[in-house]
Amino acid sequence: MAADETGQAGASSDFPASLPESDRLQWAGMTASQRIRAADRLAAIEAWQSGTIPLDAALEASGLSRTRFYTVAAEFRAAGTLASLGAFAGAGASRQKLNPEVVNALQAVVADVVAMNRGASTSQLVRLMVEASGVDEKLLPGSTKLRAIVEAEQRRADATGQAGNALKLDVTAVNLPREDGRPHLMFAIVDDGTRLVLGVAVGSSLDEADGYGRAAGDAMARISGALAGVRWVDRLLRMEITVGGDQGRAAALRSRLIEGGVRANVQLAPVRYGRYWRKLVGARVGRVEITPGRTEEGQAVPDNGDMTPWTDEAALAAVTLAVEQHNTEILAELDTSHGRPVMPDDMERALHILAASGR
Repeated sequence: MAADETGQAGASSDFPASLPESDRLQWAGMTASQRIRAADRLAAIEAWQSGTIPLDAALEASGLSRTRFYTVAAEFRAAGTLASLGAFAGAGASRQKLNPEVVNALQAVVADVVAMNRGASTSQLVRLMVEASGVDEKLLPGSTKLRAIVEAEQRRADATGQAGNALKLDVTAVNLPREDGRPHLMFAIVDDGTRLVLGVAVGSSLDEADGYGRAAGDAMARISGALAGVRWVDRLLRMEITVGGDQGRAAALRSRLIEGGVRANVQLAPVRYGRYWRKLVGARVGRVEITPGRTEEGQAVPDNGDMTPWTDEAALAAVTLAVEQHNTEILAELDTSHGRPVMPDDMERALHILAASGR
């Protein structure tokens, strides 16, 4: 085999087509092992981000830990450069020892700086962050670390407005009466960043496992259907779940998720019915209005006092129509130019675990 530019017989010596031409010279100066490392990471990240391979296969192919893989994938998505693949580790470069108090001071102000200066360049944000922190310039870390702090916050801020970063699971009574005069209950799974309603179900009791299970089944069908064009963040970070007053039943639901391998932060919100739906969707959409105060007890509060009962099928049809109306408005404004074509692995796992509990 012919030697490469560094004098080493180089596997993966061909310059990757997906890297910018400006990286070609840097590629030529890498050792064979660095090229192999970069090529393996690049191939794994691109296959995973396109939805071709699952996370476990991507971790094995890249040789990275889960946390490191997410970091490198996010950095490559943002920069798209050879350097963002982090393939130069182990080259013997000395590292600057960071002052934790300085880093804390910078991180304390970076969120406000990024939020208040949308559209500014990374260099401008670095300067504004340093000014806001009041840190003595002599104590500042190098420019690479300063940029890393800003870029990490930019990725976090961007992710909060994208699909799959956080899910809100909510339950509330609605204004559709049942045969016994009680209201139908609506279980919903709503994406926090986009406000898309992913899945819904209706029921007669506060059985979270069943209600959210059926809503999860609806979510998986909707994501592969009407929401197929949505682009997703790399990983699910949070799940917040409205639950009833039965603490044992609520804890069992959370345990199933965690024991099933969901790594996101799963939090329970007892007896705060309809809070997430009201905030992200609205008190009324189409024919359906939430009536949180009637979730545990009391008669339905229908439009015009009409207590004509709604069957489960009719109630679900009304809720589904309202969801489609809401989602259509959201999708019309949603940016689908960035992100993965498949939902985060952790989110898919959570939906499967929930769906297995629904009747």
